[in-house]
Amino acid sequence: CRREGLLGLAASHRMRSGLTLPADVRLQFIQAIAFELQCAQVLEELSRLADSRSIPLLTFKGAALAFGLYPQAGQRGFGDIDIAIPSHRLQEFRDLLEQQGFVGDDVIFCREGQVLDLHTHPLHQLVELVGPFAQEWWSSCVPLSSRTGSTLRLAHEYEFVLALFHG
Repeated sequence: CRREGLLGLAASHRMRSGLTLPADVRLQFIQAIAFELQCAQVLEELSRLADSRSIPLLTFKGAALAFGLYPQAGQRGFGDIDIAIPSHRLQEFRDLLEQQGFVGDDVIFCREGQVLDLHTHPLHQLVELVGPFAQEWWSSCVPLSSRTGSTLRLAHEYEFVLALFHG
């Protein structure tokens, strides 16, 4: 459960069943909740920044699953926020991140323990293998959560395909 980011889901089910959690699992679950709340604030902030420049902001993998599918905070663990920005707007978005105190290189940006992993497409280099169909992914995006501003997520079927490729 830890390795796959599902420790929080298992912990919440165990607590709902009236069972106690080992101290280390309880601490990790509380930390996962706090981390997710911080990520929600970061996504909301980034969403406002992106909106101010009409840049679409798409999150996928862990953050998209945590905010889009799991009903309670901390149920789906993740370590960074994967974000896709259209390639022609990527440098502009990097500049916005730096103005907001994020430090990084071309791909990874950090600020106060929050790590952003920037992409131009959720499929990364596999976009070449998928072909023109991959561009449809952008048009299928839907709002992620009321907690994360206008941040987008992939339609569930595309997130599932992404999980298959990632696995």
